[in-house]
Amino acid sequence: MTSELEAGRHLTDQQVSLYLRDGYVVVKKHLSEKVVNGLIKSLKALEAKVPLKQSPFKSQVKGSAKPLIESAHQVVGFSAGPKAPIQQIGHNLHGLVPEFERLCYHDDVYAVARDLGVVKPAIVQSKVVCKPARHGWKVPIHSDEQYIYTDPLSGFGLWWALDR
Repeated sequence: MTSELEAGRHLTDQQVSLYLRDGYVVVKKHLSEKVVNGLIKSLKALEAKVPLKQSPFKSQVKGSAKPLIESAHQVVGFSAGPKAPIQQIGHNLHGLVPEFERLCYHDDVYAVARDLGVVKPAIVQSKVVCKPARHGWKVPIHSDEQYIYTDPLSGFGLWWALDR
C-alpha cells in the first residue's frame, strides 16, 4: 500500500485500511489553523448566548429526548444543571451556524467520506462536545454510528478536536 495520496484523495490507502479494520481513523491536521480559529471564535459567541437545557443524555425517562429533538430548530446548550458548564451545543449546527455549515458541506469533508466508501454523504447531526482538556474522564477512541441507527448500518461520524 502506498502512503502517498493519489489525485483527488484525502486519505491514504493505509488510513482507509485502518478505518476498515478498526472502525475509525485519526487524520491529523485535516482542518487549517484559520478554520479551527474561526470555529473556536464562533463557539465562544454561541456559549455566551445559547439557551441552556437540562442534559437528556443520561436519562432513561420517557420524553427526556424532547430537548434534543427541539435542538434541530434552535441552537441549544446542554448542561447537567443550572450552574454546571455547557456539555454540548447542537444538534443542527450545520443548518443554523454559518461557520459550521461551511465546514460540514466543504468539499474536503465530502472527499474524506468518499475515500471511506460513502456514496451519497448526508449530514444528520452536527454538535459540539465541550470537554476541556484534563477535565472529566478520558474517552477512548470509539465509533458512534450506533446512536443514529440505520438498517443496514450506514452511518459514520467525523470528529474534530478544536483545541488540546
